[in-house]
Amino acid sequence: MKKTLYTTVLSAVFLSLASVVAYSLRFFPQLTLAVCLIVGIALAVANGIFALVVKRKVVANVLQLLFNSVSLGFVLRAWYIFRQFDNALWLMLCVSLACVAYLWVYLALLQIPPFKRNAGLFTLVFVVLSVVVYVLLVVFTKTTFVSTLGLFSIVEIAFFFCMFSATDGIKEFLLKAVVSSFSILIVAVVVVSLVCESADGLEVLECFDFSVGSNKPSHGAKPKTK
Repeated sequence: MKKTLYTTVLSAVFLSLASVVAYSLRFFPQLTLAVCLIVGIALAVANGIFALVVKRKVVANVLQLLFNSVSLGFVLRAWYIFRQFDNALWLMLCVSLACVAYLWVYLALLQIPPFKRNAGLFTLVFVVLSVVVYVLLVVFTKTTFVSTLGLFSIVEIAFFFCMFSATDGIKEFLLKAVVSSFSILIVAVVVVSLVCESADGLEVLECFDFSVGSNKPSHGAKPKTK
């Protein structure tokens, strides 16, 4: 039960901080898509090197989680720049809490005897079905919060495995939580892949423009807010 509580609080704080960072970066229009991606990935890589050095120190582990949350915020902002939309802070925080609620839905279903007896298989099916539902939502809806939910869910699923792994006390839990938080690099890879796949030659060049300047949408489109 303690690990469930730890994971719940950790998820809520981690995703909420990332939301605040992503939202705050909208007030710096000179930050381009490429700059946000590079900063986000660089922070995560530097944090990974730092993690190899400090390992089991509690304060250092907490700082690593905070840095990875900030890194996720930069990557999320890059995604918003590419998609030319902004979400309100309250909506982003609601999406963060929705991911935490998703964890509790999973835990509640896991208490059903047949699912509890086959926890491993149920977890696999639950994750696969979640991915399928998410893909269908992306294909058939155009609401801006759906993509945010999907990116956040990658991190949340990583925290699932952290919660169910064998740990001996808070120090061990924090160490595994740090490892799970590096799933933000998967988020970064997903964002980069979607940017490159969806862009034509001119847009790809714009995506990798490292100059600091106005963040104007391509083809004169106005930023979307939904």
